[in-house]
Amino acid sequence: MKSGFLGVDVFFVISGFVVTSSIVSSEHNRLSRLFVEFIAKRVKRLLPALGFCVAIVGFATILFDPYPRASIETGIYSLFGLSNFALYRDAFDYFAASSKFNAFTHTWSLGVEEQFYLLFPFLIWFALLTNDKRGYSLLLTWVCIISTLSLVTFLSLYQVNTPAAYFLMPARLWELGLGVVLFIWSEKRANEDSASVDCSVLKVASLIALIFCFALPESSAPYSNLAAVALTGLILVCPSGPTLFRSVLENRPLVYIGKASYSLYLWHWPVIALAPMISIGLRNDGIYILATAIFSLISYRLIERPLRNAKWGKTPSQTIVLALFGVTLIALALIIATTLSRKSVDQSTFAVYPKANVPLRQTHKPYNPTCVVDGQQRRLQLDTFQLCTLTKRSPGNIPTIWSLGDSHVGHLQSLLYELHDTLGVGIFLVETVGRVFPTDGTENPDGRNVVYQHAIENLESGDILLLSRSYFGWDMKPRQKLEQWFLRVEDLAKELNQLGIEIVLVAPLPVFAFKDVRECEVGNIQDCAVDRNSQTAMIEPVLNRLRKIKALNSNVHLYDPFAILCPHSVDYCPASKDGAFLYRDRSHLNTWGASQLTPSFVEFARSEGLLDHAGTR
Repeated sequence: MKSGFLGVDVFFVISGFVVTSSIVSSEHNRLSRLFVEFIAKRVKRLLPALGFCVAIVGFATILFDPYPRASIETGIYSLFGLSNFALYRDAFDYFAASSKFNAFTHTWSLGVEEQFYLLFPFLIWFALLTNDKRGYSLLLTWVCIISTLSLVTFLSLYQVNTPAAYFLMPARLWELGLGVVLFIWSEKRANEDSASVDCSVLKVASLIALIFCFALPESSAPYSNLAAVALTGLILVCPSGPTLFRSVLENRPLVYIGKASYSLYLWHWPVIALAPMISIGLRNDGIYILATAIFSLISYRLIERPLRNAKWGKTPSQTIVLALFGVTLIALALIIATTLSRKSVDQSTFAVYPKANVPLRQTHKPYNPTCVVDGQQRRLQLDTFQLCTLTKRSPGNIPTIWSLGDSHVGHLQSLLYELHDTLGVGIFLVETVGRVFPTDGTENPDGRNVVYQHAIENLESGDILLLSRSYFGWDMKPRQKLEQWFLRVEDLAKELNQLGIEIVLVAPLPVFAFKDVRECEVGNIQDCAVDRNSQTAMIEPVLNRLRKIKALNSNVHLYDPFAILCPHSVDYCPASKDGAFLYRDRSHLNTWGASQLTPSFVEFARSEGLLDHAGTR
């Protein structure tokens, strides 16, 4: 469903309600014993089915996913209740393309819940077990304050840092907190023996409204989140007498589904993520539901239920240790399997799905994050410029190509490295994610402006400034403020012309409808092609504007790769060539795609007089 993610919000409210009930019913007045026994129960409840799922899905991911790293890392983190941190670290949005093929994206909510488990027993103990007279009132006050702060955090972060609002526990605590508050209120009402009013009609209406929320578009978030949480709360606490509606919900098949819901939760997303990569014929909702039901039933009957009821250790502490030992073994097995598979299947895998980048020439360090700066997780380091510069092979008039821009200059890395290898030119490439050059002049304390300043200060006469960027948004329309960027390029061209600096503008490439190349059928690599006429109609206005800049500035040169990637002889721009995909997503080339541009770029540069002094090795 369009807003299927709201299931998480419903789950958090119920979880806060049920977990509070579990802790309050404890008879221990020692915090240490209360905490250890509570965690031991949670471990037996959660880890067996999770470990089974991560092990099976992890090895399947290694076999079928051409880019298994994200899934395997997230799966390993999930075993220790940290997958939400892993996803946030990678700046994954729950709705982003990359999350679609991460088999363990859904476990972020389990991480939030487990982190809640580590903190909440302390709050319960201090409020209830050390203060019998006004414990509930004190707990209610604390939880209301914390939940309000959490809700403010969620709403504040949603617009500026959506991954943090979705993945991190402080921004989700308000939903769990509402469940806590509702349980406390229910207990106080029960203790006071107050007569309850049957509000079955309100409960039915709330459930119908909640189901309607799941049909709302994603654009309605976070308002749909607020509505789902509020409606869940009404359903939980609104008393109702015997009704036909209640008897339907309490029938045995639905109750059984409820009991198996944890295994259903664990398996639904891996099926959706992996099935398309196993076979195009498996892209079917009916198959997804059937496969999820089968794997969930196996997990529930053979793993989850037996191990939850089994005795693991003599003490709760031993149970926790055994659990940690088990998940550690699974994590190590996946790490070893990933390493071995990398050595054995890399060539066949990357024959179809070439890598996004190649290692750095001198140090063999990964290009990302070494030469990628986003001002967040990937920051400018003291040795960034040294590591990300390939010096020209001989002094003199051989130029250095200074490559500046967002990820659409970074995806040309293999082209630039081949120019260095064959022509001896120098290369400077530090990708500044989400920030184009030339900038609008605003200062940013994230290091990206420092990259540009370093390049401008070290340009020499005869050098080439290569500018590439994203021209179109997700709606296939030109990006906002594109005209302002064109004007800044014109000003920069005039300034650098006096210094003898040449500028190469990279024209738009084909833009595809898919978000991730894994959406395209492996067995039919012409799948996902886009109509050439519609592409040229979309690109032509931008191309004309670039041509105008070139005509007005003698030091500006326009490199147009479109005809190389989408020849005039074809009706549809292909996503692949010679049995391999050219792209890693809708608008970024992979190493194979970028390398296909090398001969045409060399011909272009020579015809423009940019490489008159560069030779071949």
